[in-house]
Formats: sequence, C-alpha cells, structure tokens
Amino acid sequence: MKTELLALHVARNPAFAADLGTFLMVEAATAVVTGVDHIGGTAFGHYGEMYLRFTDVLVRRDGRWQLVVQQATSTSGF
Repeated sequence: MKTELLALHVARNPAFAADLGTFLMVEAATAVVTGVDHIGGTAFGHYGEMYLRFTDVLVRRDGRWQLVVQQATSTSGF
C-alpha cells in the first residue's frame, strides 16, 4: 500500500486534497510554509488516502516567489 500512496503523491492528481492547517513565516526575501494535507485518490487501480506533513521554502527573486525546496512526509494521521 505504501507504494500506491507514494505514487498517488507523485502523480499530483488526487481525487481530493484538504488543507488541515498551514503556517507561513516570512523574513525579508525568504518564506517558509509548513502544514498538513489530507489527500486521496486512485493510483495504479488502488484507492488510498494519506496525510502529508510538508515544508516549502520560497525565495523572492526578480519580483516573484520561487520554490527552492519542498519536503513532505507521509504520516498515519493528524
């Protein structure tokens, strides 16, 4: 099942995605976003759901925010 859940996350085409809480910190030209998402859908013919704790780091360059690094970890629940 773990393989299907990871494939679902990589496919980025979930049947649903719910934001369960997001926190944003901005310092000068750097922003850090952390939170938890609940996603679900079908991957490789199997339905699955997962909770993801994530951290995104963005930097403001040339007047726009650019994603520098993204990390997400599957958790058993929230």
